[in-house]
Amino acid sequence: MSKTSHSQDVRYYSRDSIIYYHDLSKVENTTTQERLVYINKSIALARSSNQGVLLLKSISRKSFIYSKERDYTNAILVAATLKDEAIALNNRKYRAIAYKKLGLYSKKEGDLIVALGNFQKAYQEFLVLNDSIEMGSALKNVAVIQNDLGVYSDAENSAINALRYLKGNKKADLTWVYNALGRASKEREDYGKSIEWYEKALKVEHDILSRAVIDQNIAVVLIKQGRYEEAITRLFQLTKLPEIKNNKKTYAKIINNMASAKMQLKSPDALNQLMQAYSIRTELADKRELFSSTILLTKYHKKLSPKLALKFAQEAYAIAQQIKSPDAEMESLSYLIALSAAVKSKGYGNRYAYLNDSLASVNNRIRQKYASYEYNLDEAENAEADAIRQSQESNLKAKTAEFKNYIYLSAVIIILLLLLFLVYYYKQRQKKIQLQERYKTESKISKKVHDELANDVFGLRSELEIANVPKNTLKRVDQIYERTRNISKEYKAIDTGSGFFQSLTFMMSGNLTQEVKLILKGSQDINWVKISENTKVALYRSLQELMINVKKHSNASAVIIAFAKANNNTLYVEYKDNGTTLVPELSEGSGLQNVDSRISDLNGSFTFESNKHTGCMATISIPV
Repeated sequence: MSKTSHSQDVRYYSRDSIIYYHDLSKVENTTTQERLVYINKSIALARSSNQGVLLLKSISRKSFIYSKERDYTNAILVAATLKDEAIALNNRKYRAIAYKKLGLYSKKEGDLIVALGNFQKAYQEFLVLNDSIEMGSALKNVAVIQNDLGVYSDAENSAINALRYLKGNKKADLTWVYNALGRASKEREDYGKSIEWYEKALKVEHDILSRAVIDQNIAVVLIKQGRYEEAITRLFQLTKLPEIKNNKKTYAKIINNMASAKMQLKSPDALNQLMQAYSIRTELADKRELFSSTILLTKYHKKLSPKLALKFAQEAYAIAQQIKSPDAEMESLSYLIALSAAVKSKGYGNRYAYLNDSLASVNNRIRQKYASYEYNLDEAENAEADAIRQSQESNLKAKTAEFKNYIYLSAVIIILLLLLFLVYYYKQRQKKIQLQERYKTESKISKKVHDELANDVFGLRSELEIANVPKNTLKRVDQIYERTRNISKEYKAIDTGSGFFQSLTFMMSGNLTQEVKLILKGSQDINWVKISENTKVALYRSLQELMINVKKHSNASAVIIAFAKANNNTLYVEYKDNGTTLVPELSEGSGLQNVDSRISDLNGSFTFESNKHTGCMATISIPV
C-alpha cells in the first residue's frame, strides 16, 4: 500500500470516528458529563487529523451542551474558542455562528452591551454570507436588547431593518420582531401603534402559548389606555383554552392581569383572582411572578385593609431581596414607607434612597457603555467614509478650477459659521442679562412688599385693634398680613455665594411640615462654588415650587432629592415623593409651568410626572 493511500485511509477513519463521537454526544439518555466526554473526543480527533469543518462543528456542539445546562460561563468560553478557530481557518460561516452564540449566551448572563456587540458582528458576517434569515434574526436580537436598555427608538429602527430581511421568506419567524416593535411603541406611549404591531404578531404566530404571551401584551396596553373591559374580555377568552388551563404558570399570569384590570373597575371578584394567581405561584415557587402577585395584593388592600397591605408589602420586600432585583425592592419599599410606623418607615426610606442612588449609578454606567458602543460604531463608519472621501479628493486635486471653487466655498461656509456663532453668542448674552434683571426685579418686589406693604398692613391692623373693630375683621387683616409676608419670603434675595446650599436646604426644610421627611443625596459631590449665579437662582426657585406643591397637593410623608453631575457639564436633580394625591398638570400660569420656563431659559429640561399610586417624580437637568 502506498503512503498516499494509507494517509487517506487514516483520514477517512478519523472522519468516521469524529462523526461517531459527535453523534454520541446527542443521545438523550446520557448525562451531561458523558456528552462532554464524547464531544471532547470528537474535538481531539478532528484537531489531530486536521478536519477543520468537523472541528468547528464539534466545538459549536460543545458550547450548545453547556448552554442546555444553563452553564453560560463555560458556553461563552467555548464559543470564544469557536470564534478564534474559525478566524484561524478563515471559515466565515462558523465565525458568524460563534458571534451569534456569544450574543445569545452573554444576553443570558445579563451582559447586554457585550451581547449587543456580538449580535452586530454576527449581522455583519451573515451580511457577507448573504444569509437573510440569520441577518434578520441578528437584528431582531439587537432590537430586543435595545428595548431592555430603554433605547426604544433605536430598537424600533433595528426591528424594522430586521423585517426587510425576513418579510416574504416562508422560513422566517416574524413573531418576535413584531413583538419587539410592539414593546418599543408601548414604552414610547404610542399605544395605537403598539397594538397594531402586536396584532401583526398574532397573524403570523400559531403556537397557543406564544399567542397567549402576545395577547397579554395587548391587554397590558389596553389597561394603560383605560380600556379595562376590552382587556378583561381578551384575557377571559384565553382562560377557556385547554392548553392555557394545563399550563399553570401562563394561567396564573393571565388571571393576575385580569385582576389588575378589574381592580380599576372595582369589580368584586378581583380579589378572588388575585388570590388564585397568588396560590398557584406559591405552589410553583416562581419568585419573580410571586412578587408581581404580592405587589398587586398590596395595592388592593392599601386603603381597604392597611394591616393586610403591610403583610403583603413585607412579603414582596423579602421576595425582592431573594431575587436580587433593586427595582422590585424599591417598589416594595415605596409601599412599606407609606404603610409602616414612623421608626420603621425611616429605615425603609434610607434603604430606598440608597437603592435609588445605586440604581441611578448603574443605569448611568449602562447608558455610558451604550453611548460608547454607538460612538465606536459611528467611528468605524466614519473611517470608511473618510477613506472614500480621500479617494474623491485626490481626483479633485487634478482639476484646478474645481479645486479653487472648493476653496471659495469653504471660505463662504467659514464666514457663515462665524456669523452664526456671533448671533448665538449675542442671544445667549441677552438671555443672561434678562435672567439677571428678572432676579433683581423679584428681589426688589420682595423688599418692597416686606418694607412697605407688609408694614402698612401691620400698622393698619394696630389701628383697627385700638378702634375695637370686630374680631373677624382683625382675623382677615392678619391673613392678608401673613400672605404678604409669604410673598416676600418666596421672592427674597438668594445667597448665591458659598452659603448657597445651606440656604437651599433651609428653604426646603422650612417649606415642609414636620411630618414630611426630607432626604438629600449626592449634594457633597457637587462643587457649588463653580455653579453660576443664574443656575443657582433657577434651581432654588424650582425646588421652592416643588416644596410648595408637596404642601398644597401631594399629601406626601417622604421627599427624596438626589443631585448628580454628569460628564462635568450637566447638573441633574431628581425629585421623588410618595404622595397619594394627583398634582395638577403643567398648565399655563401654574407654578410648575414657571419652573419649566426657568429651566428652559438656561437651555435645560424639566420633566414632571404625578401618579396616585407611585407619587410625584421630577427631573431637572441644566448645562453648567
